[in-house]
Amino acid sequence: MRVAPNHRYNLVMLIKDLGEIRLINRIQRIINNRAKYNQIISDNLLVGIGDDAAVWKASECIQVATTDTMVEGIHFNKGTIPFRDVGWKAIASNLSDVAAMGGKPLYALINLGLCPETPVNNIDELYAGFLDACIEYNLQIIGGNLVSSPTTFIAIQITGESTHEPMLRSNAKPLDQIGIIGWLGSSKGGFELISHPCVMTSTEAKQQLLNAHIHPIPRLKEGNILSDNGVSAAMDISDGLLTDLHKFCEASRLSAKIDACKLPIEKALINVFPDNYMDYALNGGEDYALMFSTSQEIMEHLKRIIPTPISVIGNVEEGPIGEVIIIDKLRNHILTASSGWDHYK
Repeated sequence: MRVAPNHRYNLVMLIKDLGEIRLINRIQRIINNRAKYNQIISDNLLVGIGDDAAVWKASECIQVATTDTMVEGIHFNKGTIPFRDVGWKAIASNLSDVAAMGGKPLYALINLGLCPETPVNNIDELYAGFLDACIEYNLQIIGGNLVSSPTTFIAIQITGESTHEPMLRSNAKPLDQIGIIGWLGSSKGGFELISHPCVMTSTEAKQQLLNAHIHPIPRLKEGNILSDNGVSAAMDISDGLLTDLHKFCEASRLSAKIDACKLPIEKALINVFPDNYMDYALNGGEDYALMFSTSQEIMEHLKRIIPTPISVIGNVEEGPIGEVIIIDKLRNHILTASSGWDHYK
């Protein structure tokens, strides 16, 4: 046991007090004790947590796999985001990739890098967040790994399946309309509120933007509906609209023209950041909105059958590969280079 500074009688157990085996056993108990989670156990899973590898019986569907990593100091900071929300976001960011392929999530592997001085309660909260997301989206944790690290990191791999051909960035066609499901810029607004707590705003607007940043919603149901109804080109927006639309167009060897006035931007973001909301919408990352392109006929059909609003922001066009043109509110054309999130800039 270690005594927390300035709290003489508040004993804080660290993971180095438990050791690896006891920590693994504790994590296993956390998972086993969530009754709702245990209701989603798949009959196809043959070997789960506790052996050298997980084993499951694959279906005849197309298999989907994705992975993502969150690193302390880059994607989250201790003390500013609750660990339960970090757990949710780590799962949700991966599920968003599955949604963009039109897939259904099945299994997750979780690798953790943890400082030995990490309080055990942080891990309890982290796994509570993992399980919140797993229960919400019918996902099973089937294994993972623990390593000692000077910096906390969370690396997650998710596998899933699809009954249709996957939606790909490279499948866009000239004259396709570009649709967005979800909001743009709100996550960046939430990040700015966390980074600058002195920003004045209403409680409701603040909570709306914070939720967008720390509790994103992967658009799995919508992704499945898109795939079921003939959409073949999609991706999730994780690095900012301009950066990801540039990637989308490059993959399809096309260009795009979008109308800034048609971007899905929440009123809360406009009210709290009246001078910056457009930049946040174009370049802010971690929105996890779903971007896709399809014909006008299919787009109109999707608007009728998907409860979540679809914003048609422009068109895919023939032109310089990867080029994105923005039409501003004065109807001016602005040629833009991608300027969203880049891990190495």
